[in-house]
Amino acid sequence: MTLLAIETSCDETSAAVIRNGEILANVVSSQTRLHEEYGGVVPELATREHLRNLLPVTRDALNVSKVTALDLDAVAATRGPGLPNALMVGLKAAQSLAFALRKPFLGFTITRRTSIRRGFPASRPEPIFPLSSPMCRWSSAADTPCWSTWNRN
Repeated sequence: MTLLAIETSCDETSAAVIRNGEILANVVSSQTRLHEEYGGVVPELATREHLRNLLPVTRDALNVSKVTALDLDAVAATRGPGLPNALMVGLKAAQSLAFALRKPFLGFTITRRTSIRRGFPASRPEPIFPLSSPMCRWSSAADTPCWSTWNRN
């Protein structure tokens, strides 16, 4: 299975291509310098940067992996938690691509994804592709308390 995963939950735009559990490409565009002068992430600026960066980052991930959009078996994106407008950029782009390609769309929460990656028990069945490897760089999830989300949808 070949998957394109998109992440835009906060201040980094990332796209990864994974085939059968192997990360073929993982491209990240950071906004750290943009937000430095404000002392934190400015949601509107983050959203605008995602709009600028998402297509080039996704194109780069596909080029590096030598995978075309037609080779994809599914498209995934972060659906929360995060900055609402920033999430919308990646979520709607991924859903649109999946729709256009007639492929499944998989939406993940950052906390759910982190609990799976760390090997915590899941309360419901997961998709069949290998979730033990990172789909993208979900750096904002590294310190998220996973235990608080296990029994939520």
